[in-house]
Amino acid sequence: MTEQQKIQIGQRLSVGFDGFTIPQEYADLIRTYKVGNVILFRRNVQSFAQLRALCDDLRRLIIAETGHEPFIMIDEECGRVSRLGHIATQTPSAMAIGATGNAEYAYQIGRLIGQELRASGPNFNLAPVLDCLTNPAAAHGNRCFGVEPQKVAEFGVAYLRGLQETGVFACAKHFPGHGDTAVDSHLGLPVVEKPAEAIWQTELVSFQAAVNAGIKGVMSSHVVYTAFEPERVPATVSRNILTGLVRGQMHFEGILVSDGMEMNAVKDMFGIAEGTRRALAAGVDVALICHSAEEAAKTCEHLYQAYENGNLDVAETSWHYQHIVDCKKQLQPPTIPRWHS
Repeated sequence: MTEQQKIQIGQRLSVGFDGFTIPQEYADLIRTYKVGNVILFRRNVQSFAQLRALCDDLRRLIIAETGHEPFIMIDEECGRVSRLGHIATQTPSAMAIGATGNAEYAYQIGRLIGQELRASGPNFNLAPVLDCLTNPAAAHGNRCFGVEPQKVAEFGVAYLRGLQETGVFACAKHFPGHGDTAVDSHLGLPVVEKPAEAIWQTELVSFQAAVNAGIKGVMSSHVVYTAFEPERVPATVSRNILTGLVRGQMHFEGILVSDGMEMNAVKDMFGIAEGTRRALAAGVDVALICHSAEEAAKTCEHLYQAYENGNLDVAETSWHYQHIVDCKKQLQPPTIPRWHS
């Protein structure tokens, strides 16, 4: 593999790590495999100043090794899924916001979260959740704005507008929807067997509204939708769903992100490395490997072999690389931290 080929493949991965500073094994991963993006969790966040220093160090390292700005991703939804909740403004859950009946609150909270992310360094927020909670047993619970598709759409669009007005990318999840499932995809494989017409009238309403509103990202779910994918594989590895549905029929032009590739719904079926290859072949722009630099290195080696033997299309890899680079031109630099202003 040439360095440019490694950079092209590395742009299609986002990898996490443990710690408040960059571990040596993670720095080695970036230098060896040219991984172009990072995902952060609460395990990486100690204080505002520490997080900003970490993000600055990550930007310098990744730009030096790849020539491109990284997506610095984080799950700062609101409520219980908050990586900054212990150092930043605590926000109510999406369900509580939806219960007010006033979408202006969703806009203001999205804007507040965006301002705090701009000051601390992340530039790509893996939020809002646009699932409709039509199954009370669904694992996402109060992470959803509600049950009614139009309400979820209204509040989700308000949130993403507030967030993106600050310069932070928003990402609608978990496409095509995780709100009518009783199985947590971290643990097993959820299956939705609704007819396509019913899905268009429920799950897809909020995602289409977000696409129409100019959302920058969409995250795939590890959920089987039999109406769209007769092979009964999760949406993350379904070309019918990612290239055919969200890109083709819904006209999404931003960054397609996978849910975590170490989750059991995909890992148990394909393994992390092969699951990632299948996700990229299906149309994912950036696949998430959230926990292990070692697994990310194995995945890179697997992708190199696939690239060389034709199981990862060369022309499509080049297209996705250019698409990612073009989208990164829209990124804005972090603001001056409030403790320096």
